[in-house]
Amino acid sequence: MKTKISDANFPKSVEGRVYHLGLRAGELASRIITVGDPARARTIARYLDPSPPSGNVTGEESTSEQSVRPLLFELYSERGFLTLTGKYKGVPVSIVSIGMGAPNMDFFVREGREVLDGAEDGDMLIIRFGSCGGLVNSLPVGSLTVPKASIAITRNYDYDFLSDEDEAEEFKQAYRLSKP
Repeated sequence: MKTKISDANFPKSVEGRVYHLGLRAGELASRIITVGDPARARTIARYLDPSPPSGNVTGEESTSEQSVRPLLFELYSERGFLTLTGKYKGVPVSIVSIGMGAPNMDFFVREGREVLDGAEDGDMLIIRFGSCGGLVNSLPVGSLTVPKASIAITRNYDYDFLSDEDEAEEFKQAYRLSKP
């Protein structure tokens, strides 16, 4: 990505690669699983369809691990995003390690949508596999949860933790909660 950038407002290389993901058209499937950890992405990629068996020079079928590994496109961007693309039951799927946090997800969604713009694979569908903290003591570590809703909690940067003065209403809350 150390090449000339064609547009400072939406950076892409002259080869059409988006800045953070390092991807270009055709390298990202519209069905996407995101994870935080690159090791988790590689673990999930083991479930992708295997490549066809390859014979050795004598014509005998090889039984090595190499012959049953998934056929993948793999790119580890300079910005730390790992993308693995293959097929699951014949359907193109990408597994992308995006790290954690809203800013990385923002980069991923905007740049992924740009890469898929005009693709004929349908709408972009993202599923996040990951871990999180919980507020329920009865769930042991490693439990699978499927939320019915979620909320965003954002820091109110205008909140003054040190002030005892009466503030305007919008500054009284240290954190803002979205609607579910």
